[in-house]
Amino acid sequence: MPFPAPPLQPYGNRHGGSGVRAWAITGDTLSVEFVDGAVYDYRRQDIGPRLFTAACAAARAGRGLS
Repeated sequence: MPFPAPPLQPYGNRHGGSGVRAWAITGDTLSVEFVDGAVYDYRRQDIGPRLFTAACAAARAGRGLS
């Protein structure tokens, strides 16, 4: 049985022109919704802890995630 999608927060898009609309962090997964409506899950174990941490920080800051 699939888990329900996490509630997404609007992406700050502080530098403008980003293809990201919203994001959510649930445990070791960063879910990113793009402007075309596609949602992609970035998992810590797939992208590595350093990149995962940087991507989560970018999502929270509203810049650098595109």
